[in-house]
Amino acid sequence: SIGNLMHLQLERALRDRGVEPGRMTPEEKRGVVEELDRRGIFLLKGAVGTVARRLEVSEPTVYRYLRG
Repeated sequence: SIGNLMHLQLERALRDRGVEPGRMTPEEKRGVVEELDRRGIFLLKGAVGTVARRLEVSEPTVYRYLRG
């Protein structure tokens, strides 16, 4: 399903960095968001909230990362 695809892409981006979200710097988290944006994940409904929860940041923070 599309939801599973979103989760797989998110987990892949995190795994590639080798650091759990709680130990990531803001720059690393921004990098995850930028990578997911390039993959089109944020075109899916609910993606911002899902990514925010997994990265342990707020939804406004994800939007801020998306704005650059």
